[in-house]
Amino acid sequence: MMNFNQKMKNLFFTLILIGVSIQLNAAFILWDAGGDGTTWNDPLNWDGDVVPTLGDDVNIVGFDVVVAANAMTSSIEIKSGGSLTINSGVTLMLTGNTDSAPEDNDAALDISSSSAFVTNDGTIIISDSVNDGISSRGTFNNNGMIMISDFDDDGLAVDDASSVGSIFNNSGSIDVIMASGGKGEDEGIFINDGSTLVNTGVINITVTGAGDVGLATENGGLFDNQATTNISGSRDHGIMLRTGTGGTDGPSFVDNSGSIIITGNDDDGDADGIRVREASSMTNSGSIILVDNDDEGIQVDDACTFTNSGTIDISGSSQHGMELFGTFNNMTGALYKAENCGFDDPSNQGDGIRCQNSAIFNNDGDIRIDNSASEDIETETIASWVNTANATFAPGSSPGDLEIRDDFDLGTSTTTFEIDGTAATTEYDQIIHSTSSNSITISSATADLVWGFTPTVGNCFTIVDASGTVNGQFAAINSSDASINFETTYTGSEVEICIIAAALPVELTTFEGRMQEATSILNWETASELNNKGFEIEHSTDGRTFAFVDFVLGNGTTQTVSEYSFIHKDPTAGDNYYRLKQIDFDGAFEYSDIVYLENTKNDAPGTIYPNPAVSEVTYEGAPATLSVYDALGQLVLQELAEVERTTLDISQLQTGVYFMEITTDSNEITVKRFMKQ
Repeated sequence: MMNFNQKMKNLFFTLILIGVSIQLNAAFILWDAGGDGTTWNDPLNWDGDVVPTLGDDVNIVGFDVVVAANAMTSSIEIKSGGSLTINSGVTLMLTGNTDSAPEDNDAALDISSSSAFVTNDGTIIISDSVNDGISSRGTFNNNGMIMISDFDDDGLAVDDASSVGSIFNNSGSIDVIMASGGKGEDEGIFINDGSTLVNTGVINITVTGAGDVGLATENGGLFDNQATTNISGSRDHGIMLRTGTGGTDGPSFVDNSGSIIITGNDDDGDADGIRVREASSMTNSGSIILVDNDDEGIQVDDACTFTNSGTIDISGSSQHGMELFGTFNNMTGALYKAENCGFDDPSNQGDGIRCQNSAIFNNDGDIRIDNSASEDIETETIASWVNTANATFAPGSSPGDLEIRDDFDLGTSTTTFEIDGTAATTEYDQIIHSTSSNSITISSATADLVWGFTPTVGNCFTIVDASGTVNGQFAAINSSDASINFETTYTGSEVEICIIAAALPVELTTFEGRMQEATSILNWETASELNNKGFEIEHSTDGRTFAFVDFVLGNGTTQTVSEYSFIHKDPTAGDNYYRLKQIDFDGAFEYSDIVYLENTKNDAPGTIYPNPAVSEVTYEGAPATLSVYDALGQLVLQELAEVERTTLDISQLQTGVYFMEITTDSNEITVKRFMKQ
């Protein structure tokens, strides 16, 4: 306030020093374009050949006027076909209409016709108006600076002089100060009757004394905020959307794709940051910050809609972060956040979100509520609350709790539980359901456990604690650390996570095989898996040297039984040995036991007997080279079988398992195993 007034005083004295005369007797002056036809400071352009000054009320009808040097007067009305341009570097000071002119101007700067225009590239300073600071019913383009203070009605009224509505484009800055001084300011900015204010610059509305609503839209009015709007200290709501007087006119709108900050509204319990009333609607794809408002951060009334696809951050509201009677849509990627709400209520009954009557809450985004005086979410007699698969909840403030009252269904949403220690709500997140006669449903929802410390076996974490009933079990529980092994217990009123002993990476319970029509069929089963990439199937004809055959994909991490099978279509005639090489995602591996299968259907001609043998073993078959190896793979005996039946002396061999490699003249190789007793 001091800075604003000081600027005005400095500018006032500057204008005097540079030679702007002050006319002591108030007058009504009409532009007649008798001089150069456009320049404000040309006396011949004015009726009476006198340039207006303080105390004068001015009318411009049907002419284009340019303020090319600093100027001052009490008020200006621009009527049909007229226009006013304030050049860059130039200041126009208006001290308010005086009620002394033959036809009274409605505002210090009154654009009273839809065919009237104002372009400001310089600075406009307005103070002490008996009505509005600016009333714009035509087209106003502000590329410079506007400062308004000390007015009786609205600081800036964007209204309608025709059925099409007026337009106000701000790419510069607008500062509205609503201060004490005996005047009954209503709104800092008022947008009415299908008119539109588009802000691509900066708007600051500051209440230091008397004052009602910071910014209001009514009867089809639209506030399109694409840049920055700051509102502080309103005695009523920061932003209010409503219909006309008596609720008989149409709804109004606010569309925010930029930044809105509303702080410190104060009316002893009835000053919302944003109030959406009477079938009006608001959309947010940008950022809304609401701090220390004296009632709700946001209130959405019956039949009204608020759609959020951006960020809403509410803190310190004396009552609820949001009180919902209408519809709130929290879209995909959007964030609703509320902290420290409700503590200025003497009974400390404020909630982060309170839903009443026929409220509808569609949640497809993120909700984070912490430290509410009462519940974080209270649904009461709500018509509908739907949480979709894109919806996420994050209890508390790293960590904390999400306290829910009344019946509530998490739907297909995901709740993130940060776990940094073993103390509930201070070291790990918790959902608290506070009413014994109601239930919380989790049967389609997902829980994500985010570990911030390493727990020990026996640590338990009650992630859902209900005074009433917990319906169902989480559809999925995901863990940020797959090495932490836990089990989940559902008691009907609690969901508890307890740490158990670490399981083996892959718990292989069976590995079996069988021959079927000269084909090897392998089957195996796991009880659980941890980071299991999969299995390599390896094959050998001698039980010593194995070769890769194929790869079977594993199931990653699972606590359920998994069954696998593999068919080896071309096993070797005779002996076939198989083993599994289980491989983790990090490359670690381990081998299974060996499965032995004998393929007898496709054996090459020739047999050996007896088996087991004592002193000799006989080969019957086609001519071949017979090579006998011990279990270590060392050649211990070799003989050429040139006749149909050949007997080998093995009396000198030690007791054990031996392998006879039979190589025919056609280089067909068969390996047969026999036992020496």
